[in-house]
Amino acid sequence: MQLKTVGCEYYPGYEFPVSITSDVTKLEEGEATQYYKILFLDGKHSEMLLNGERLSLLGTSLICLNEQDRLEFAGFHSEEEVQILFFQPEVFNGNLTFETCNQNGGLSVTDSQDAYYFKRFRWDAQIEQKVLYLNESVLPLVRKKFKAIHELLKVQATEYWPCMSRTNILELLFCITGLEDSKREDYLVETDSKLATEVISYLQLHYEEKITLEELAVKFGTNRTTLNEEFKESTGKSLNKYLQQMRFQIAATLLKDTLIPIIEICQRTGFYDMSYFSKTFKKETGYTPARYRKIYNKLD
Repeated sequence: MQLKTVGCEYYPGYEFPVSITSDVTKLEEGEATQYYKILFLDGKHSEMLLNGERLSLLGTSLICLNEQDRLEFAGFHSEEEVQILFFQPEVFNGNLTFETCNQNGGLSVTDSQDAYYFKRFRWDAQIEQKVLYLNESVLPLVRKKFKAIHELLKVQATEYWPCMSRTNILELLFCITGLEDSKREDYLVETDSKLATEVISYLQLHYEEKITLEELAVKFGTNRTTLNEEFKESTGKSLNKYLQQMRFQIAATLLKDTLIPIIEICQRTGFYDMSYFSKTFKKETGYTPARYRKIYNKLD
């Protein structure tokens, strides 16, 4: 198996530098040094050597590896326990290479923002930054994204399969960036409220759907007033404001880093009404979605 996905019905012969496998021996191949890797360990106990240092992981976790990292498994793992996502940073921004992702300065503002999502893959990242334990609130999102990427690469059911694969990897990177991160996005807030934590987890999984306070209140066994008040007290934002910021952040990244049609991004981020999406996006960013893409997208 090569670590690129080759186009079939759509874009036959096109080589997309992204793949998913459960074959851990692929980590040892020379081609693996041309990729970043995200390992999803969905098991109870994992023993391995990372750059010569022994790791004993208990519980479900993610490991972020750069092109230079070396990882060896000490024991057998079934396909159900390990998934490995291979990708190159150029997939998201043609200006990002392994070298530029490790620069301290010298990048444009937009390139620096994109490079920030790869900070756990930097050469100077410590092992504790590379290994991330997953709690029950974020685990469903990670499973969902790995499954979606696998299906897109395998089936290639639409001409937008490369962009949609890129989209799901970006959302996975959003999640990774938010875990134990002191420089979080505006919508990634910390909270001690069990209710707010559960609601945030739900929004991260379902933000593309139509969501109302009434439906959330019923789902979480409360009323809309109590839900919104506790959420705002815990996060500093109303639930609707939090959800809107999440959607705008993801929409902006998709406009900047993919070629997915704007109408699909509108629907993909839960807006559905194109006129409303364009109006509110401009109010938030100062640009219409089309203008924002024209200024910041480097893929077209």
